Amino acid sequence: MRWDQPVASPAPGHDASPADASSGHTLEQGRQQSQQHGLNSSGSPPPPRLRSRSVSTSSSSGPIRNLHDLYYIGQPISPHSKGGNAEVLLCMRKADGLKFALKVVRLGAHTRESRSQVRALQCVNHVGIIKLVDWFETIEHPSGDLVLYMVMELATGGDFLEHLVRCADRRLSETRAAACFKQVLEAVGHMHSRGLVHCDLKPENILRLDESENSPVKITDFGFAQFLSNNPN
Repeated sequence: MRWDQPVASPAPGHDASPADASSGHTLEQGRQQSQQHGLNSSGSPPPPRLRSRSVSTSSSSGPIRNLHDLYYIGQPISPHSKGGNAEVLLCMRKADGLKFALKVVRLGAHTRESRSQVRALQCVNHVGIIKLVDWFETIEHPSGDLVLYMVMELATGGDFLEHLVRCADRRLSETRAAACFKQVLEAVGHMHSRGLVHCDLKPENILRLDESENSPVKITDFGFAQFLSNNPN
């Protein structure tokens, strides 16, 4: 199976140190490289140059970089990973071959999601919260819409609702349910200690890191998150 094919156990709501600088390749060269590797750059490709800020320097603007210089872009994570103004694709970092989830969000009047989710993910650092690795933004032509690209930690076990549906009798053992709930509560406690409220916490926004029976769970989808103050810790 090619790396860019949908991962096993698709998740209905799935929603994974950036490279230092652009390699200097043009967008067309990036596409040619993808074709040579048998990769599919699905979805609407961004314009040649994308303005981005490194996760490690959230307070200042970074250099102009090209998404396609840094990542191969593949297929949607699952048949259900596109909805509304957002979709989630599989991507692979060229520098080291690591795979991530690429969330593409078209911001505008028709969605409640905003760039603030980048700020939200940058202010948290917890094993129970999906990690933001890199991000880009650009103006899409000819619509003029602002498009946000977020490279995030890849979770391959599907969301928690899908897991419940697959379980025998659609229920978990008390021991397993308690372990998952403890992980979620610890992650929520960490968010609240940073002055951040998720505002959309539900089984579809809790991902399983892998397909193992005792897989860790991680909170994702901070599109509606709100800060309790203007100055998060």
